[in-house]
Amino acid sequence: MQSIDELPTLRLVTLRRLVRLTVPPIIFDQETPIGVVEDILAQLPDATAVLIDGSRIYQGTLRLHDLFACDRTSPVEQVMSIQTPVLLGEDDIDAAQAAMSSSETDRVLVIAPDGELLGVLTDRDLANRKRAA
Repeated sequence: MQSIDELPTLRLVTLRRLVRLTVPPIIFDQETPIGVVEDILAQLPDATAVLIDGSRIYQGTLRLHDLFACDRTSPVEQVMSIQTPVLLGEDDIDAAQAAMSSSETDRVLVIAPDGELLGVLTDRDLANRKRAA
């Protein structure tokens, strides 16, 4: 049996492990036309697009359902979500669910302590995890 002192260590890898099982994010420049992003995401409907600017700095996210009824020639920056919460890979599932709930979004970015993007965790990923358990 594990001691109470070991429990935080077990929680430290929770989001990091979950993100490894999800569809990797696809990186786009925020000025990419919506039609280009939509065509790519249509082939990977569970993927999340992470949008960056010309300096490669994170600007927002979007998923396929964010693009419905949009002008395909407009840049994706017009429809991206800038409310996406960011959590460390060492955070636990409860933190991810709380962040999604409080920000009224369906995704969180998961990063390493050095700021490296590990992946995107979505409400669907969490639902799939619950069904598999």
